[in-house]
Amino acid sequence: RAHKKTERTTPLAIAVPEKHPSGLLSAGLPLGVNCELPFALNAQFDPETSRHRLAHRRWNEWLFDRLADVASAVAVHRFAEKPSTGWISVPLSEEAASDDPWIQCQLADLVAQIQQQALSRARVVADGSPVRLADLVYESESLTGVLSVGDQQQLVPEKHPLGKANRDTAGRWRSVL
Repeated sequence: RAHKKTERTTPLAIAVPEKHPSGLLSAGLPLGVNCELPFALNAQFDPETSRHRLAHRRWNEWLFDRLADVASAVAVHRFAEKPSTGWISVPLSEEAASDDPWIQCQLADLVAQIQQQALSRARVVADGSPVRLADLVYESESLTGVLSVGDQQQLVPEKHPLGKANRDTAGRWRSVL
């Protein structure tokens, strides 16, 4: 870190809302950095003096990598505890937007890592057993309420239907899957 002592550990934080996305990047206090993630992230970033941009330093890259680890673990935990709240903790590719190309690249890497980890490690209970998100089947939006769970099982027997209890009411689950 520029002109700052670096300790052996550093605090990292994520705040995931229950309903409404609240993208925010902070370094103790909020930064003036455009962030459209569905959750807030806090770390000891090195901002530029104005606090409106992050310095393009390896330290900040490292923090984004560690925040991706933390956010992935949070997503996996939320799916395990209450699946309907897990969807908001998985950012979408378009939510990696920023007016700074370097930050956009960092956010895109963070989003890709969280998505990959959620699809491979997160589980929801379907048919009484934990099932990976990648092994779920669901009806297209136009067939909502038309196809039953049984219909979905017949159409795609190797997959498990995503039950209503595992879906969020906003329908974000469709975008994540």
